[in-house]
Amino acid sequence: MDNEKGFSVVDNCVFAGMLIISAVIGLYISCKGSKSPEEFLMGNRSLKPLPVSLSLITSYIHAVATIGLPAEVYANGLQISTITLGCSLAIIFSSYFLLPVLYSLKLTSINEYIELRFKSKRLRFVIFLLSMAKSLAANGIGLYAPTIALSSFTNLSTLNSIFILGIICTLYSSFGGIKAVIWTDVFQFSVIMIGLITIVGVGCAQNGGLIETLHTASKGGRLEMFNMSLSPFVRHTFFNTLALGFLYQLSNYSSEQINVQRICAVKSVKNARRVLKYNNYGKFFAYVLTFSCGLVAYSTYAGCDPMTLGLIKKKDQILPYFVIDKLSFVPGLPGLFIATIIGGALRGMEIDAVCSSVTLVLDLT
Repeated sequence: MDNEKGFSVVDNCVFAGMLIISAVIGLYISCKGSKSPEEFLMGNRSLKPLPVSLSLITSYIHAVATIGLPAEVYANGLQISTITLGCSLAIIFSSYFLLPVLYSLKLTSINEYIELRFKSKRLRFVIFLLSMAKSLAANGIGLYAPTIALSSFTNLSTLNSIFILGIICTLYSSFGGIKAVIWTDVFQFSVIMIGLITIVGVGCAQNGGLIETLHTASKGGRLEMFNMSLSPFVRHTFFNTLALGFLYQLSNYSSEQINVQRICAVKSVKNARRVLKYNNYGKFFAYVLTFSCGLVAYSTYAGCDPMTLGLIKKKDQILPYFVIDKLSFVPGLPGLFIATIIGGALRGMEIDAVCSSVTLVLDLT
């Protein structure tokens, strides 16, 4: 990808602005509120449902999703999109069967439930170690992936990108606590939505409109969503994607510290259910945008696949390539796209930073 073509001064300003505003939000909240442990970790359990819900939605619009899901749709079609149905079922199940139990216990660390249920401090410690190992591995991959794209579009090296993003995330998550994380998520959610909507809108316009985009995708077999095969050798079917969405999201809403901590940071079970309700709608909209990015990219390059031509090495590079190749004429759009990717990476680090501090303090005491 041509850096000179794609990343201008305006793009750098857009990207830098996202990082600066994210840091300022955290520092502002850290100076405004008290420093009590309850406020730092749980926001005094008085947060509003809507911002908490938006924060939860950004949990799933991370860098891997904004790059990987469009690439999957581009290469293999929309069958993967039926994970959204499984996600919705998992959220509904959690809302009525899991949430009332977890919220009523007034947990701060989800591992407290392990000790209460099995009467074993040792088991709680083992689960803590496993969750920390998972968090370190996931954050390492989640941070490294977008910095590769960043170093491709800017003059920053991968190591410098990791260093800068790590410092910014540490600042606003360490000083501001859960409130800073949530309100920074709200800002980053806005950036991500603007970025994805712009990519889909401008891309459809270049392809001759929404109908023409869908028509081209349909001719290429990219709109098939209901493969009812039961064969385990088929890449994606309706049933395995439904199960994937349900089981993955069910674990997220029942055992993941990063989610349970935020859901329980509101005033009541009623508000917590409202969080999940908003989250269900918002996540569906976010998924529609990410899958649409893949369809737009396919319609653009139908018959001249950049990977076949050797312009990209992996299908995961298709959306960054599309933005730089076809949309760089819009001032600031490549910068907004990079801000979208980095926003997802920061979200993952910030939530895990605060939530890991919860498990580290509580599970070792």
